[in-house]
Amino acid sequence: MKLAKEIVEMKLNALVWNLTNSNDTVTREMAITNAYEYDLSDYEIIMASQKSNDLIDFEVTLDLSGEQDPERPFCGSEIAVSVSGTIRKQEDGSWEIESYDVLSCSLEDF
Repeated sequence: MKLAKEIVEMKLNALVWNLTNSNDTVTREMAITNAYEYDLSDYEIIMASQKSNDLIDFEVTLDLSGEQDPERPFCGSEIAVSVSGTIRKQEDGSWEIESYDVLSCSLEDF
């Protein structure tokens, strides 16, 4: 369990990058705000379970914060995202996010 949690923690930045650059649900919420450059401000690992030597299931909640554009009215800059997914060990020994689903996504300070 501890190893699974550590691996999930190591992959959080990659997950946030994927969410903020290519996930329609999250980028739609980002577009509602007048903020930019979203990054991980806090997280909680709800579950990290090693299913086999090369597969980890996980569920996390992520708090994303963006920089408010001073030229625009305040429309929020924090988004809460819940995600579940799998991380698989590659042939070279590295771990990569294999798949994920956004369970929920909402503005926190709108």
